[in-house]
Amino acid sequence: MEPLPESLVGRAFSVREAAVEGVAVSRLRRKGLVTPFRGVRAPADGERDLESLCRAYVERMAEDQYFSHLTAARLHGFWLPSRFQLGEPIHVSVTDTARAPRIPGVVGHHVDPDRAAWTWLDGLPVAVPLEAARMLAPALSIEALVVVLDSLRQRSGRLVSEPELLYMLAKHGGQRGVRKLRAAFALSREGSASAKETTLRRGVVRAGLPEPEVNALISRPGEPERYGDLVWRRWRVVAEYEGVQHQSDRGTYVGDITRFEELSPEWSFVRVTKEHLADFRAIAVRILRARRQ
Repeated sequence: MEPLPESLVGRAFSVREAAVEGVAVSRLRRKGLVTPFRGVRAPADGERDLESLCRAYVERMAEDQYFSHLTAARLHGFWLPSRFQLGEPIHVSVTDTARAPRIPGVVGHHVDPDRAAWTWLDGLPVAVPLEAARMLAPALSIEALVVVLDSLRQRSGRLVSEPELLYMLAKHGGQRGVRKLRAAFALSREGSASAKETTLRRGVVRAGLPEPEVNALISRPGEPERYGDLVWRRWRVVAEYEGVQHQSDRGTYVGDITRFEELSPEWSFVRVTKEHLADFRAIAVRILRARRQ
């Protein structure tokens, strides 16, 4: 089988680019290549994750198009109800008078140029985080949007500031989904470390507990800084969500034991796993029983 030119090996490319390189159409139909989108070829043994799919689409992307909606949210790393699945279409928005793309594997959208806002993310044109959140709002529940907004304001890698969020909510007040975003923003908090942590916080508050501090300092001045996931300071209670890393990573596991022992004279700890999240009332009862004041 005739080899591809070196410039096309190991990456996606357009049929037009292949023609310029002198590749015969018959070569593009042979084994070793797949067609992720019309007019695009990619290595059959290449990655099939979302980023790779988007990079393949870029090979046929018009200048006024950018990735948006659910696709943009995933690329930014939003905490979403579901993970990317092979076969999920990508969302592409277009501005101005151009037609939105209508090809298999792509959901096209038309956006008013005055409302379009995108940025470059690892070489891909992607809706900015706030715009992606606004686009998602109509399709998500308020609680799911709380998790999304917490991911934008997370402890590490914060994507937006509170003033930016407030400005967007004021500027786009009449747009679809913004009312839900406002409701979700009122319930969102800065500093969460994971989607499950936010889910735990919202669950116990809905079960009747007062709002806790999120990832708050619980060590004394002069001591090594220690933080608790959810802190009820008046009660001297800390709820800790223990994800897979806490159970599978030996260093994290040993560090948790040391931390709990050092702080146990002054704090009560309620440790929560994924299985516990099936019953928030039961978690709330455990927290109430752990109160010291």
